[in-house]
Amino acid sequence: MAQTAGGAVSSQATGRANYLSSEKARESNDEEAIDVTTSYRWRDVFVRVAQPMLAVVLLFRFSHVIDEVGVAVATLIVLLSFTIALVTGWTTCITASKHHSEHGFLRTMVAATSTEVGISLSVLFVFCCCMAISAFISAASEAVMHILSMFSFEPIDGANHDLRLISAVLCLIILGLSTLRMRHSGTVRTFVFALTFLAIFLYLSGALFHYGDYVLRKVPEVNQLISSPSLNDSGNLFAVLFPSAICTLSLLSMNRKIQGSAPRGCLLAVLVGVITYVVAALSEKIEVFSIGPARHNATLEGVWAFYYYTTVPIALGVILGGALSALTFLHYASRIVQSLGRCQHFGRLLCLSRGYGHDDIPFRALLSVTCISVLISMIGSYDVLCIPTSCFFLVVYALFNFYAFRAKSKDSESPLPPPIVSLLTSAGCILLSLHISRWVTTLPVFIFILAYSYLLYAYRERKEGDFEKRSNFVPTLQGVYELSEEPESERRYRPQILLLTGNPAARPGLVDFTHSITKGETLLICGYVVQQPPGTRSYLLTQKLEKQMSEWFIRREIAAFGATICSPGQADGVATLLQTVGLGRIRPNVLMLGFKRNWETGLDKLAQNNEYYSMLTNAFEKQVGLAIFRNQNSGFDLSAAIRKTSDGEIVQGDKEIAEFVESTNVSLNEEPIKKGQRAKLFNSVQGALRKVSRVGMGRTVQDPEIGVKVNPTVTTEADKNRFEVIPKYSISAPDQKHINDQMHRFRKSVPHGRIDVWWLREAGGLTMLLPHLLTQNNSYLEGAQIRVFTKGSVQESKVNEEQKRMTSLLRKFNIDSSDLHILPDFKQPPSAATLNMFNQFLEPFKVRRGEEKSPGQVDEDDLFNFREKTKDYLRAVELMAEHSQTSDLVVVTLPSARPEIPSSLYLAWTEMLSRRSTPTLLVRGNQLNPSSMNYK
Repeated sequence: MAQTAGGAVSSQATGRANYLSSEKARESNDEEAIDVTTSYRWRDVFVRVAQPMLAVVLLFRFSHVIDEVGVAVATLIVLLSFTIALVTGWTTCITASKHHSEHGFLRTMVAATSTEVGISLSVLFVFCCCMAISAFISAASEAVMHILSMFSFEPIDGANHDLRLISAVLCLIILGLSTLRMRHSGTVRTFVFALTFLAIFLYLSGALFHYGDYVLRKVPEVNQLISSPSLNDSGNLFAVLFPSAICTLSLLSMNRKIQGSAPRGCLLAVLVGVITYVVAALSEKIEVFSIGPARHNATLEGVWAFYYYTTVPIALGVILGGALSALTFLHYASRIVQSLGRCQHFGRLLCLSRGYGHDDIPFRALLSVTCISVLISMIGSYDVLCIPTSCFFLVVYALFNFYAFRAKSKDSESPLPPPIVSLLTSAGCILLSLHISRWVTTLPVFIFILAYSYLLYAYRERKEGDFEKRSNFVPTLQGVYELSEEPESERRYRPQILLLTGNPAARPGLVDFTHSITKGETLLICGYVVQQPPGTRSYLLTQKLEKQMSEWFIRREIAAFGATICSPGQADGVATLLQTVGLGRIRPNVLMLGFKRNWETGLDKLAQNNEYYSMLTNAFEKQVGLAIFRNQNSGFDLSAAIRKTSDGEIVQGDKEIAEFVESTNVSLNEEPIKKGQRAKLFNSVQGALRKVSRVGMGRTVQDPEIGVKVNPTVTTEADKNRFEVIPKYSISAPDQKHINDQMHRFRKSVPHGRIDVWWLREAGGLTMLLPHLLTQNNSYLEGAQIRVFTKGSVQESKVNEEQKRMTSLLRKFNIDSSDLHILPDFKQPPSAATLNMFNQFLEPFKVRRGEEKSPGQVDEDDLFNFREKTKDYLRAVELMAEHSQTSDLVVVTLPSARPEIPSSLYLAWTEMLSRRSTPTLLVRGNQLNPSSMNYK
C-alpha cells in the first residue's frame, strides 16, 4: 500500500491526510493514544481472537449441526469458515503491521485505503459489531434460560419474552462493565477463557463417554417475531457455524501496537479453533464408554444425576464467554463511532464523539450501540440472529479482501496474500452470503454504498466551499519514518537519481530520458548549481527557481523535484547536493548527468574538464552509482538555439533560467498551478522564454555542459537580482524545427526497440538494472529487446563459467539467455585508425618530456600505466561499431573515475565509447555485488 513522488495529489490521498491529521489532533486523550507505548503480547491477541470462536457455537449449536448433516459436511463447513478467517487474518495482520503508527479500526483503514473506502468500511463494521453483540447476548441469554429451566423457573413465558428480558438485562450489565476500567482486565479475560476451555472439556468428555445430555435447550418458538430457519438448508447451517470465524478482522480495532504479536496470536487462534471443532465433530461419532443405558440402574442413578448437572458449568461457560465477547465488540463499535463523530465527514455525529474522564470513555457511543444491539436482540434467538450476523461479516470480509487484491496487484512486493487468493476469498464470501440470504445481503451492501456516496458528495461540497485545507504531510512523513525503520534484510534497491540538469526547461530531453527510468515510482531530483557565491539574495533566488522548476515539471508531466544551490564552483555545488539532498532513506544513490561536449577543443577547456571530472570522482568517493548520457552528437542544451529571435539574432543577457509556456502574458505574482491541472505543452513548435533570472549578478556565467560563456548585461543595481518577463520569441523557423524534435525525442514510443548492453567489467548491477527499467511500462523503449555483450576468455572452462554467471544475472531481470553474447575476440589489439582518432583527442593535452604537467594533462607515463585499459576500451569501441549500429540505445560500463587518472584521458575514453549516432548511456554501479542486491 504502500506512493509516488510528484504529480497531482489525488482526492483520496488528500482526504486521508486531512482525516488523519484532524483525528490525531482531536483525540489526544483517547485511550488509543494513551496506550501506544504498550504492546500486546501474542497471548493477549490469541485470547481476544480465540474467545469468540469457542464461546458460543461449539457449546450451543454444534451438536445440532452434526445431527442434521453428519460429521463430513460439518467438518467441511468448519474448514471453509476458518479458511476465510485465515486469509482475512493474514491480510489483517499485514495491514496492522504496515500501519503500526495508526491506532484503531477507522484510522488504520483510512491509512491503508482511501478516505471514502476506509470510512465506509468502518460504518459497515459498526453494524457488524452490533449484530455480533446481539448474537452473543442471545446465546448467553439462552444459556441463562437453560439453567433456569433446570430449576423450573420461568419469569414470563419460558420462551422469547424471557429471552428478550434477559438479553436487555445482560446488555445493561455489559454497558456498566464497559464504563469501568479494570487494572486486571487481561487477567479476567484469561480466567474466562480458561472457564471456556473447561466447559469445552466437559462437552467433549460427555460426547465421548455419552454419560449425559449436554445439548443446551433451545428456546421455544413462542412470541418470536421471525420463525427459526430450518437446519436442513445448507446456507442456514453455514450461518450457524460462521460466527465462530468473525473475529480476525477485529485485530484492527485493538488500540495498541500489535504488529509483532498479531501474526503469531491470530494464526494460533485459528489453528486452535479448527482443531477444536474438528475434534468435536469426530467425538460425536466416537464412543469410548457409555453409561447412558445404566441411568435406570439404581446403583448408577446418582452418578448419572451428577453428570446431568454438569450442564450447568457448560452453560456458565457460554454465559461468561458470550458476555465477554459482546463486551469486546461493544468496545470496538463504540470507539469507531467516537472516531466517526470526530471525523469532519460526519459532523452530525459530533455529539456521540464526546468522551468522559481521564480515559475519554465514549459513554454516548456506548449507549447508542447498546440500544441498537438490544433492539436487534428483540428479533429472536441465536438461530435467527446468526443469519444477518454471518451476512454482514461476509460482505465486510469480501470488501476487505478485494482491497487486498487491488493492493497486491499494484505492488507485487507487498507481503499481502497472492492476488488470486484474495480475489477468490472475496468472491467466495459474496457467494456464501447470497446463498445464506439474498435479501439480507442487500442490507450491508446498501449501507456501504450509501456511506460511500455520502462521502463523495460531502467531499465535493467541502471542495467547492473550500472549508478546509488538505495536506498529505502527516501520512507522507510517517511513511518516511516507516521506510527508515525497515530492516536491512527487507530493503530493496531502487535507483534514486540526482540528475544534473541546470535549467530543466533548457534540457527537456535529458529530463524525459531519466523520467523513463524512474516513471514516478522512484526518486528523481533535478539539481541546478547556480555559479555564484552564496549571499543574502541567494535564498530568494533559489526559492524562485525551485518554484519555476516545480511548475515546469507539472506542465511537462514529470514526477520530479527541483534542488537549487548557489556555489562558486560547480563541482563543489554538486558535492554539496550529494551530501544534503534527500531525507532518511529517500536519498539519491545514483548521480546522472549529460555528456560534456567540446571538451577536446584546447587547453582553454582544461579547467572546465577538471571541474567536470571532479563531479565524477566525488560520486565514486561517495559510493553512489554514476550514469552519463550522451544524445548522439547534438547534446541536450537547447537554450542557445531558442534564444534566437525571428531575425536569427542571438538574445544576449543573463537569460539562463528559461521556462517554456504557451504565452508570456503571465505575471510573476500569479497563483501557482493547482495540483492535478497538468497540461501537455510542446504539442506545437511554438514556445517562449519567460521568468528569466539574473543569475550572473554581474559575473560571467558558464554553461555546465557546453561551456558557453554568457556575459550578463546589468544596467542598474536594482536590476541585478530581479525577475523579468522578456518578449516572446518564435522557434517555428525552418532551421529550428529540430528543436521540437529534440524536445519530444524521448517521449515518443519506439516500436520494436532494442537495447544493447556492453558489460565490460564487474561494476555492480546498475548497468543491467537501468536498461531493464527502460523496457517497462510508460517508457519510450517499452517492451524493447535487450541484448547483452560481454568479454570472453580463451579457456573454454572460463567461458562456461562466465556464461553461467551472466545467465544467472540475466534471470533476475527476466532477460532471455539467448540474448547473451560472449565475444572471444576482445583481446585483439585495436586498429591503427582507432588509435589515431584516440590520439587526436589527447593531442592538445599531452605534455612532452621535460615540460611542467598541469592537473588534467597527460604524459607518457600516464599512457603507459593505463595502456591496457585503453586497449580494452578502444577494442570495445570497434566491436560496438560492428554489432550495435542499429540499436536504439547502447548501455556501456563506465570506466571508474579515480583521482590518479588524468581528466583528459578519462574524457577521451568516454568520448570514444559514446561517439556514435545512437544515444549512449555510460553506467557505473555502486560496487555492490549484483547477485546479492535485492532489486525492485
